[in-house]
Amino acid sequence: MRHTVIGKSKLPPTVSNPRLLHERSDQRFRQMMYDVTLIAEKVQRIRGHLASYLDMTPPQYNIMMAVSHLGAVDGVEVGVIARHLHVSPAFVTMEVKKLTRRKLVEKLPNPADQRSILVRLTAQAEQMVSGLTPLIQEVNDHFFGIMSKEEFQVLAQLGRRLAISAVESEQLTTELLENRIRRANRAKAAGSRQKD
Repeated sequence: MRHTVIGKSKLPPTVSNPRLLHERSDQRFRQMMYDVTLIAEKVQRIRGHLASYLDMTPPQYNIMMAVSHLGAVDGVEVGVIARHLHVSPAFVTMEVKKLTRRKLVEKLPNPADQRSILVRLTAQAEQMVSGLTPLIQEVNDHFFGIMSKEEFQVLAQLGRRLAISAVESEQLTTELLENRIRRANRAKAAGSRQKD
């Protein structure tokens, strides 16, 4: 088996936190990021295949599966679905309307809060999910079966923490880029005034 020799980069590392460096190098971190990106892409493609099989979009598939697991018999609030999938309640409401038109979910009054509704799968949707479950189980068992029970527990805990950190990091990226653009625009404007 050939081993690829990776030389030292002339550029500064992409992380500065010592816990993320290995022998002062970010190579292990960068490879991990490439791997995580690949995993995310493959998960999205797998869900895309499953959604296509059910003749729906991936977001609709995600929402239907979330309702099936969270709502069970009584139904689940739109806000709970949104938090579970890390999307906005408005987006869930829009997709639920489409699923309702297809008679895959039904909206029920929420006895605990008259201002909100509950979403529940219809009998037709339950049959669709039940029929696909053996295939989903086989894929998930193959995907995650490489881990021990202890490793999976660690991954599940880290995954939850990383999901929260990812949302915060996206917000931070937006703020930092906006600040950089503002500074560049101010510097450009100041340079123009000096020329005048």
